[in-house]
Formats: sequence, structure tokens, C-alpha cells
Amino acid sequence: GHALGMVGFRTPDDVLFVADTLFSEDILGKYKVSYCADVGAALETLERLETLEAAWFVPCHAAPSEDIRGLVAANRRAFETVSALLAEAAREPAIREELFARVLERLDVALDFVQYGLLFATLSAHLTFLHEKGVLRPEFSGGRLFWERCT
Repeated sequence: GHALGMVGFRTPDDVLFVADTLFSEDILGKYKVSYCADVGAALETLERLETLEAAWFVPCHAAPSEDIRGLVAANRRAFETVSALLAEAAREPAIREELFARVLERLDVALDFVQYGLLFATLSAHLTFLHEKGVLRPEFSGGRLFWERCT
């Protein structure tokens, strides 16, 4: 879910390279929102990681570890927090940029151009996920796309 087509690798000595599926708690705390192209797929990957056994797990954005369950839980909480904040922000219908502003204000995230691009894509992925789950619905009005909570 982090990026389309991403894969992990297991070596013959039982080291599992899990790429960008996990971010350290420091990174999650600093950025509040980790880049993700497909929230549903990312959550499925986290579920699968919890069941895998390996001598070592090596993520790209966290220290190697023999047990990643705590890190998986922290990453899941980060996704759930962002989705919950978006759902709450959409109690009053709004266009995507307004919803993002509401969420980023709640998270106290400062943006630069790079962060804006990454977060715009990530929060869009959360909107898609919430729509697929029946939490949000899109509605066109006045030539703009509004998002609102389903009742």
C-alpha cells in the first residue's frame, strides 16, 4: 500500500526485508502522516506482517528487529488516526483541500511543497479508502467535488 508494486524479500538466512511497510515511531510522531498510495492494501500488509515469522525484520524506515508487532500496531494506529480525523472533518461537507486543512490543523502539521505533495496523495488515498468502506461519499455541487459522511 505504501507504493504500487512494492515487494518484500526473505533471504535464505530468514531475514525479511519489508521495505516501506513500516515507519519508526519517531518518524510517525514527527510527520504524523506516512505516505501511502492504497490505505486498504497497507492495512492488509500490516495484518499479514503480524502473522509472519522471521529471524529478523528489516524495514526501510525503522531499525531492524526480531519482533515487529509493536511497530505494526503503531503504524496501524497512525492510519486509523488519519482516517478517523478525515471522517470527523467530513461531518460538514467540504472539498478535499478543506478537509485536508482541517485534518492537518488537528495534527499540527506544517507543510512545505514536498510535504504538501506527499500528504495530498496520502490523504486522497484515505478518502478513497473511506469511500470504499461506506464511511464517506462524494457529491458534486457547483462544479466542485464535496466529501461528506454517510448517514
